[in-house]
Amino acid sequence: MKVGGKSDFTIAGKLDNYIQYVIKNDKIKGRLSLHSKLVDFTDIMSQMATDTTSVDTASLAIIKVPENINLDFNAVIDQFNYNKMKFQNVKGHVIVKDGVLSIRETGMDLLGGRIAMNADYDTRDSMKPFVKADLNILDLGIKDAFNTFNTIQMLAPTAKGITGKVGVKINYSSLLGKDFMPLVSSISGGGKLVSEEVTLLESAVYNNMKEVLKLGSSYSNVFKDINVSFKVNNGRIYVSPFNTKVGNIKMNISGDQGIDQTINYSIRTEIPRSDLGSSVNSLIDNLSVQAAAFGIAFKPADVIKVNVKVTGTFLKPLVTPFFGNASSDSTRGIRETAKETVKEVVGAKIDQAREKVKSEAEIQADKLVQEAEEKGQQLRDEASKAAEKIRQEAVIQSQRIIKEAETKGTIAKMAAQKAADSVRKEADKKADQLVQAADLKANKLAEEAKTKREELLKKIE
Repeated sequence: MKVGGKSDFTIAGKLDNYIQYVIKNDKIKGRLSLHSKLVDFTDIMSQMATDTTSVDTASLAIIKVPENINLDFNAVIDQFNYNKMKFQNVKGHVIVKDGVLSIRETGMDLLGGRIAMNADYDTRDSMKPFVKADLNILDLGIKDAFNTFNTIQMLAPTAKGITGKVGVKINYSSLLGKDFMPLVSSISGGGKLVSEEVTLLESAVYNNMKEVLKLGSSYSNVFKDINVSFKVNNGRIYVSPFNTKVGNIKMNISGDQGIDQTINYSIRTEIPRSDLGSSVNSLIDNLSVQAAAFGIAFKPADVIKVNVKVTGTFLKPLVTPFFGNASSDSTRGIRETAKETVKEVVGAKIDQAREKVKSEAEIQADKLVQEAEEKGQQLRDEASKAAEKIRQEAVIQSQRIIKEAETKGTIAKMAAQKAADSVRKEADKKADQLVQAADLKANKLAEEAKTKREELLKKIE
């Protein structure tokens, strides 16, 4: 069949209960295979809007999944279009059941990369349509993704000036607006982003940072070996600390950013002195001479540690060193940084030892939290497996009860069916309790570890 003006569908398989579905609006069931050369979802939605002009326009773009349909598809779609997005070679398992459209173990090609996903589109509450998904994306072009996805443009507008390919694993959920697009403030989830390298073609933040550190406008803008874990909540992205390298500079970056374009990042750097501007090196040499005048032999370190705070917005960032009350003026800021470096070497042996202890404490504290989270996930996984085993054993037991009653008459069969249902329900209850108990225990482990982390760090302070 043809749908809209462009989309084609070839469907084969088996349908059950279709007469009651037509006559009584009862539930229709089926197992089907679906193939399409093209599904143009934008075209289908526009046709629906044209054909239903008398309907409230606020609901035109939301397609409600009927709750009296229970269909199971093995689907192959050569090309699927939605707005700017063009997916190729879509293959997977589609389930339509009780007002929810689910996609399982589905793969597709997009923007030169490959996406594997599981997803649910839930319209049972038509006023709050909901989507959740787990995605594994390989070799996705950053610039192409920015031009394609409105959500990326809102959450990460600086991606416009970045090139390179990334891999992303993400769990995602959000409500949908009347235009079928995510309500950004409702987006939640998290995941990991990895890339061998990305290039900043344009970045106000990085340009400002190069000015503060006197690196020169031509300094490398290629970031290597990126591995970022992040969470999304209430339209804000929270980035866990990660290491990267640009040119000869090592960086550790963490912080958060929002859809209002505000940014709040801390960047810890290790900069070879040879990479700093001549004015900074002159200042350090001059301070070395002053130290020698007091009979103190001081040789500046070959690698200088500078901590930088990045605030403001993407378009108007404020980049300042951590030390003292350094102003936003880059020359004054780097001067304070250089002075602090000299002070640390000349007269701050105790501070160095304290910093080392603090750093080791932070590593140990983070390790406590990580181990607790891993243990918690292990508890959840074990509970999930045990719960599934309980359910499977209940299914086997209920089948045995029904089979034993087959030769004992109608009443015995009815009683057996009721007993079998009771066995399954009790098993589901026990399985759910097991999973919930494991989740509570895992959460408790994580909270206790975080409390210990804070206590450990307070002792160091």
